[in-house]
Formats: sequence, C-alpha cells, structure tokens
Amino acid sequence: MNLETKTIEELQARKKEIETLSETEESVEVLGQLDEEHRAIIAELEKRANDEQKRAEIRSKIAAGKEGEVKESEVTMGNEKKELNQSTYRSAWLKTLMQKELNEEETRTLVDYRAFASNSTYAIPTQVADKVVECLKKRAVLINEIELFEVVGNLRIPYEVTVNEAAAHTENYQESASADAVAYVDLAGEEIIKILEISKVALSQSVDAFERWLVDNLARKLGDKIDDKIAGAFGSGTFTTNTNQIVNTQGPDYDDICDLIALVPAALDNGSKFFMNKATFWDCQKIKDTNKRPILDPERRTLMGYPVVIDDYISKSNSLIYFGNAFEAVKGKAGAMEVEPNEHGSGWEKGLVSFRGYTTFVAKKVGTVGIVRFVTTA
Repeated sequence: MNLETKTIEELQARKKEIETLSETEESVEVLGQLDEEHRAIIAELEKRANDEQKRAEIRSKIAAGKEGEVKESEVTMGNEKKELNQSTYRSAWLKTLMQKELNEEETRTLVDYRAFASNSTYAIPTQVADKVVECLKKRAVLINEIELFEVVGNLRIPYEVTVNEAAAHTENYQESASADAVAYVDLAGEEIIKILEISKVALSQSVDAFERWLVDNLARKLGDKIDDKIAGAFGSGTFTTNTNQIVNTQGPDYDDICDLIALVPAALDNGSKFFMNKATFWDCQKIKDTNKRPILDPERRTLMGYPVVIDDYISKSNSLIYFGNAFEAVKGKAGAMEVEPNEHGSGWEKGLVSFRGYTTFVAKKVGTVGIVRFVTTA
C-alpha cells in the first residue's frame, strides 16, 4: 500500500478499519502485518500534520511581513525542500516595484515564494518592513507609549471595572461571594492607505535609493495617521470634572497640575507621563510653584518630576494636557504592511508611477482612570 498517494481521509478510514479487524483476528502473523501497517499509517499522518503546521507557520510569517525568517529553516513541500534567501527576495521585490528586469536567481526566488504563499501579492520583505517600522516608531511618537499587539484577526481584551476587596473571615462562618465586574475592549483593525507617486524617470535610480524613498514616505505618512489615531484614543470616552478631568477658565496653574496627578491611582503611578503639544509644553514653563520655582524642567523634559511626551497630534487648543499610564490605559493592534504598484493609475498621463501603502491599525482606551486630562474652558 503506497501511503503517500492516499488522502488523509483514506488513511484515517484504513486506520480505523485495522483497529476493528484486530479485535477479532486470531492469526499472530496477520496481526503482525496489521500492526506494521497501523504504525506506518500513524507515522504518515503525523508527518503530514507536521508538514501542514510548518506551512501554516510560514504563511503566517509571510502574511505578517516576516518571510525573511524562512531562510532559517527549510520548507518541505512533498519530497522537495525549498529555501528563500531574504536578501535575494528583497532585491527581487524592490526590482518588481521598479519594473526592472530580474536576474535568474531573483526570478527563481519569486517562483519559490509563490509555491507556498497563500496571499495573492508578494509580502513586503522583512528587511524593508523592519526599516519602515523603525522609522514609523520615530515618527509616531505615541506608538511607543501604548501596549501594542501585532496579531492576525480581531482581539478582545478584558479589563476590571469593579474589584471587591477580600473580606476577613470568621472561622466556621459562611461568606457571601462578591462579584467583580469585568468589561472588554474589542480591537478590530481599521484600514490605513497612502498612495505614493514617483516619476517614471526616478525609477532608474539604484535599488537602495528607491528603498530609502519608499521607507521614508511610508513611515512618514502611515506613522502620522497612526499617531493621530492614538491621540484620538487618549481623548475618547467620557470625562467628568474632578473624576478624570480638571478644568480651569484661565489655563493650568500649579494647583491644577497637582490635582491632575492626584486623579491617577497610585497603582498606575509608576510609568505615568504627561502628554501635550509643543506649544502647551512651553506654556507650562511659565507655571511656578508656591515658592516661585518653575515646575517644568525643559532639559530633562519633566513636569513635577514626571516625563513629558510632546506630540503634534495632541491639540494645543484649550491647553489640553493628558496625564497617566498610557501602556496600561491604551491598547493598540497593528496589522501587516503591504505595498502594491499601480502602473496605470491617475498619474499615467503625467509619466508617474503610483504605489499603494496599506496597513491596519486601531487604538482604544481601557476604562476611564488610566488617562486623565486638563482642559481650559471658556
């Protein structure tokens, strides 16, 4: 029996059949043959399961922009082993975008990639993706402050709303259960798209120069939008004065900053920071304590001893200041990045080639006490 030609369903059916036959078979010789076939079928099923798991892991890495990791281990496809060289794949991927001719090795690498890739487009190479992410995190300041998940599909995160204290117990007395309340924040990625255009003549530049242009523009445009979304998450939800908000008609003073800090629970104090616009930062330089000393240290960038994060997407209107532990209070989910060319897009008549940068991102605040704010009211 040639096991390699059988489907999994056929193998499982034969395995079950052997198990049934062995219950009534008396011949030691026949039982030995059944046992040998049974072991062979189990080994074949395990091999196929392992191969399928490897393929699934590779596809997942490719879909997340991690195809370069394939080089670290060989991929079994039937009886043939394939290996992707990430440097060659990077060169082939960039040349494809630039409409340049590929050499034989680059062409073969793309063919090997397509042999086990489940997506319809070539994934952004690991080297390029890492450079985009590195530049993006420098551009999107707030992304470094929150808890960020990079997972496929939607994500639900539970968080505590009400936590009852433990009760002292009297021996032999029955205690009543105190129910804690739990809520959830759902993270479903929202699409972010940026169209980049470059002249057809500019595509004659070197592969490395084109990569720098692509990385810089993707990081700048996608990063700005991600930063904007996180700043929006900071300001989402309901703000109640003296609960998670301090207000003043004249702008912030020393007492307001002290009151703002006091609104964040002590459990979240470690890691808490101020978040504000650059203009608001320098306005805070004018605030003095009761001894007429500035409460802001511009060199260390601290306010009342807490670090200050300056971000353009936090509004300078109404002297808006956020304070709190953003890592605990804001959760984000980022998807894989994609880059696709559009040779005959809107810039065709102008001699332009366009590319679409695409990713998904969402950020949401958990509860109401992790991030508090000061705002000037009319």
